[in-house]
Amino acid sequence: MKVLALRLMRAVLNAVYAVMKAVTREHGDRVLFLSRQGNSMQFDFQLIIDELEKLPHAPECVVICCRSDKDLASRFRYSWAFVRSMYYLATSRVCVLNSYWPATSILHHRDGLLVIQIWHAAGKIKQSGYQTLDRDMGHSAFVARELRMHKGYDIVIAGAKAWNPFYCASFGISEDTIANVGLPRFDFLQTEGERVRERFFAAYPELRGRRIVLYVPTFRAGLNEGAAALVRALSDDARNAVIFRRHPNQKPIALNDRMVYLAPDFSTLELLLVSDYVVTDYSAVAVEAASVPVKTLYYCFDIESYIAKNGLNVDPRTSMPSCVYTDAEQLARSLDEPYPEAEFEAYRAKYVLPPEDLGHSTERIVSMIRERLDIA
Repeated sequence: MKVLALRLMRAVLNAVYAVMKAVTREHGDRVLFLSRQGNSMQFDFQLIIDELEKLPHAPECVVICCRSDKDLASRFRYSWAFVRSMYYLATSRVCVLNSYWPATSILHHRDGLLVIQIWHAAGKIKQSGYQTLDRDMGHSAFVARELRMHKGYDIVIAGAKAWNPFYCASFGISEDTIANVGLPRFDFLQTEGERVRERFFAAYPELRGRRIVLYVPTFRAGLNEGAAALVRALSDDARNAVIFRRHPNQKPIALNDRMVYLAPDFSTLELLLVSDYVVTDYSAVAVEAASVPVKTLYYCFDIESYIAKNGLNVDPRTSMPSCVYTDAEQLARSLDEPYPEAEFEAYRAKYVLPPEDLGHSTERIVSMIRERLDIA
């Protein structure tokens, strides 16, 4: 019964889309940006649009960002965003997305549409997509097949080539689909450090001279107790200033406000530029931190459980063995020990773009877009 329902839905959507294509025309200078990661402009999108607007004949940029949550109001908003996206997919020359947007994969597009997947993470440390079907933290294999999950991408943007096998496995693509140019955010991390630090310490002058530790755990259940233990351990040393950054999908975690800064006026990328250490677990923020570079530690108190429920492509116990801790107190004490610089540099050499390529991601993505547009 589910098969028939999903296939009927696909058929109806494609019939409606066929009518849209018949009564509209393709705009050779229109670029569509789609995201389910949030309800506001995505940072990588903004960097690309800023660069496109520098062109002598800037294209029209349409942005649709809408989360698909479980509450009724969210589903209504997303349904309307989905319908709008169908119209703009029918009339655009290029579509850039940073997450799975079903309309890009379900619908039969005009031959001239270029679909570029830039994804919302800097690497594939944790498994996702087709790698996690029917696991606790993954999607249903049945639904993924019927909704053609991640099909239809012409170009997938990735960073260092070491990530390519994992992008292929996650999206079900061949390696010739991948462009190893990196995300626009890497350009920001290479150029904006001084300005961000000036603004940050103007907002938090009491943090000058202290050891700033940014804790960025990835999304999953059962995080509360472990996170609270780490914040307590780090805060026991008055030299440390702990900044906690919650994953957008994570429910609020009860922490003692006297022990932690939230810094809501600064993005995670900006906080990387002011931090002395980053503590994470299975998040691709480790790749962003390595590009700055910021010393990175891994607090993996639930690693065996996480591997069973989701899976890892890059196990920090292998990639950064001297920097992995399951005990909060041990991690806190490690801040006074020599950091394994050689191990960190080996990680950077493998998982971060080469130095000569850092800082050019946006212009290279814009070049791909420009080639498909009818602009001089």
